[in-house]
Amino acid sequence: MKDLALGGQLARAIQSRDTFDFALRALDASEPLDPEDRACLEQVVQACRSISKKMLDLQSQVLHLLDEAGIQASGSDSDLLARGAQQFHHCRIRIPVEHIAAAVEALNSIGFSTRVALDRVAVALLARYQKQITLIRFDEDTTRVTLRWSEQLPNCLHAALRPSLTDAAYLKLPPRLVALYPFVRLLRRIRKSDGTGTKGFEDQDYLRTPQSLVSPLLVAAGVTAEDTVCDLGCGYGQVVIHAAEAFGCRAVGVEAAPEMVAAARQSVDRAGLQHRVEIRHQVIEEADLSGVDVVFLFLPSAVVNRLLPLLLKRMRKGARLVVHEQASMMLEPPPDQSLPLVSATALTVAHLWRV
Repeated sequence: MKDLALGGQLARAIQSRDTFDFALRALDASEPLDPEDRACLEQVVQACRSISKKMLDLQSQVLHLLDEAGIQASGSDSDLLARGAQQFHHCRIRIPVEHIAAAVEALNSIGFSTRVALDRVAVALLARYQKQITLIRFDEDTTRVTLRWSEQLPNCLHAALRPSLTDAAYLKLPPRLVALYPFVRLLRRIRKSDGTGTKGFEDQDYLRTPQSLVSPLLVAAGVTAEDTVCDLGCGYGQVVIHAAEAFGCRAVGVEAAPEMVAAARQSVDRAGLQHRVEIRHQVIEEADLSGVDVVFLFLPSAVVNRLLPLLLKRMRKGARLVVHEQASMMLEPPPDQSLPLVSATALTVAHLWRV
């Protein structure tokens, strides 16, 4: 946006989930707007309305599926969606706790999945220790559906001991022994703290940058055909493939999950980009950034905060780092620039560092 102050206000509105109403207020204000800024605010309104319509349609589809499965369910955020004010590709549905497995199965039928496959043990763990589960469909927008069966966590366990689905995957106990999973959680935390467990963020859902935001983010980072772009936690290789195709640059994806590495390499082969795109199977902490011009990072906020000082220290002079997230982030060191980015179907806040 030409008005930097207005751009900063829009970025904060995105982070505070007030995007739609902020844009309407700014458009209705008496102060004259630059035509470019007005067009941006109008695009924000249209993006929120587009997202809301998609989520309303998805909510109706999910409720119909659940009704056919004999599950009494109801949608959340109906007023927000009806106003056209939704800014996330996220739909929330309330279900009875006894129908967790059947509801997840219904969503599986339309392409939604969980990071950990649900069996009897996992379902028992969810019912006892959690209040909701989020399923993801890796479409162009990375759409999420959250199934919630309780407004509060079911018991008073400390968060450090509250088991998750990854604990059920780590050690399979019989359903009758599900009460022992807090001790499994404790064991995993001890192993991670003493270095014998795995590093990373295995309790976090893997999300993907909406396809319509990839180009705006790379443009914001100043990517050119002479650059090498590195996506840390590249998943299925979406960003590095787009960078090579759209900008003509070299690109490197770093990914720790072997199944994603295999899928990303297959995508690179299908695109015929083996000469310009490389997928490396390694953890982010071991990535070689010495020849990289632009680092792209879209990971959970806690992980970004942990990695940020390390990455900036290892990047060469003149390199750029771009991080994006809708939610507010307490970043240290602070970015050189934060700016709102809007496409026809998505929005985010980009944070940029120049080494």
